[in-house]
Amino acid sequence: MEKDIKSFAEFEYRERLFDRTYLGVPYWQALRFVVCEGALSDRLIHDNKVYKNKNFVQRNSLILKNFFLFFKSIGKQYNFDETELICFTHNKIKDKFFDYWKMPAQIKSTRIRTSFDPKDISTNEYNLLLIYFQANIKFRLKRKLNINKKDQNELRFLRNLEKKIKLNFGQSITAEEMEQYIYHYIEIYRVSEKYFEKLFNKTKCKAILVVCYYQEVLYAAYDVAKRKNILIMELQHGVINNHEEYWFEDLRGNNNLTPDYLLAFGKKHIEWTQLLPTTKAVSIGFPYQCFKIKELEYLSTEEKTVIIYPVAKKEFEIIINEFVSLAVPKGYRIIVKLHPNEVDGMKSRYPILSENSDIEFITRQSEGIYYWLKLGRHHVMASTTVGLEAVAFNHTNICIAENVPHEQTQPLMDWGIARGFSSANELMNLIQYPISTEYSEVRKALWENNAEKNIQKFLMDLRSNNWRR
Repeated sequence: MEKDIKSFAEFEYRERLFDRTYLGVPYWQALRFVVCEGALSDRLIHDNKVYKNKNFVQRNSLILKNFFLFFKSIGKQYNFDETELICFTHNKIKDKFFDYWKMPAQIKSTRIRTSFDPKDISTNEYNLLLIYFQANIKFRLKRKLNINKKDQNELRFLRNLEKKIKLNFGQSITAEEMEQYIYHYIEIYRVSEKYFEKLFNKTKCKAILVVCYYQEVLYAAYDVAKRKNILIMELQHGVINNHEEYWFEDLRGNNNLTPDYLLAFGKKHIEWTQLLPTTKAVSIGFPYQCFKIKELEYLSTEEKTVIIYPVAKKEFEIIINEFVSLAVPKGYRIIVKLHPNEVDGMKSRYPILSENSDIEFITRQSEGIYYWLKLGRHHVMASTTVGLEAVAFNHTNICIAENVPHEQTQPLMDWGIARGFSSANELMNLIQYPISTEYSEVRKALWENNAEKNIQKFLMDLRSNNWRR
């Protein structure tokens, strides 16, 4: 189904969902992403299917691994020095948002890891495992013992909301699922609020910098930061057009915890959003992309390599499967590059393509997306960040599947730098007869030049103004 974010935002405004509370706790900020995804996409259906196919050990291995890491790193949790900027980072090995530009030497900064994936966590750095354990233990115990307090009036509202969402959008997660998400958020908030109060008091920080602001574990940080006049900045992490967390029809800002600044990849990304008046968007660029393009100058592009960025839709799989049977006899190499979050449960997500022996499936993440964009001449996709990233290279022949939702890449077709297909034969024709590609004007609109200098200047200007807008 095509995601109509504007209609959903209008719906939540009509229903005044940001005004709702459960046991006195405002919850819609933390709930809206999962409810919107449940209404407008099949993402949660596929995630649940993968989860149900796991055994007990697989389901709980993350908790056990984090339990071990927590005790190894517990001494680092509160040993903070004074710092003016706290960076909430995600990836351990070469963080693509923080490790490809230099923080100005004048700015004293500290990093805290927000990820709960053991592969991303080092025992020698600050992380949020303390919050993770305290909140999840409380949540699971209360659920197991069935001792959570009930807000019967709000549960009735959620049941009615479920009906309205189904009526307006065709599908919805259940009211009971919404209630469990709220319970989890309440536990996370209560634990993390105390943590961030102590963190900000001890460090005396002036500003925080995050990647992907809509993280459940960080909402309390924003709440505390706003009370203490600490500036909140977000680095853009992916496509934000037609995205529920970057489009608001309810512009009142009630019970809404959003950044003071969005540091965007380029001006076009900003034009595709409708942010709250309290958030200012600034075009900065993406230092990681600049670095990777230069680093990959050695890599030759393969003229007959086609890279597919799949979407878990049967109609997409059928066309690609038919296309493979047309392309392989003509000497084309077909690669399916899976999103990192889709490697687990590949066969259940892509039952048709995973059975095709003529396809190379890429499940490893070591090379990174820009390696594949440089390697392949032809790139086939639907709705994905990769479409806009492909514009960073002049050689890319971008082909968009029009028989499935493709709202994030529609602008590329509007600009005439990508073409659409609805059948295997049409795709074969696009591959055999690529259009001439020269994206200089579009690239500047999507990806601001001199990204490292831009972000350094932005931070230094804020610092000179005592981290005030």
